[in-house]
Amino acid sequence: MKATLEEVKDIFAQEVDATIDVTDMDPSLNIGDLGIDSLDRSSIFLALDDKYGVSFTDEDIQELDTINKIIDFINKA
Repeated sequence: MKATLEEVKDIFAQEVDATIDVTDMDPSLNIGDLGIDSLDRSSIFLALDDKYGVSFTDEDIQELDTINKIIDFINKA
């Protein structure tokens, strides 16, 4: 299954603190700069794994720091 920007943004919106607005987020921005903490980050990657069946190592999670990188990673897996 291919990941799309809207699907990944929806997962972000479901998994992060409600005070962080990801709907208009630039997909090339570093997600750490948005105030997404490590707990939210873990939740996001678990949800992505559930949806797309792609496993992420701890190293992947650290390196995949933008939505664009996450989508590319999923679509290449």
